[in-house]
Amino acid sequence: MNDLTSDEISAVTHAHMDLVAGDEAFNGDSPLDRRAWRELAVAFEDTRKELEEAFPWLLDYITHKEDE
Repeated sequence: MNDLTSDEISAVTHAHMDLVAGDEAFNGDSPLDRRAWRELAVAFEDTRKELEEAFPWLLDYITHKEDE
């Protein structure tokens, strides 16, 4: 079942962790301070890049689907 490379697994794992952190930050009970905003922004940007590098075909697929 596991046909993913270690880079792909890493990218998906980091994306999931960032989404969980973002969900907690935006939907949790604690106020979101400026430092947390910056940390999430950096984490999301890093995750986007990691996913694009691990799955280069995905961006082409998404772009193609948007054009349809």
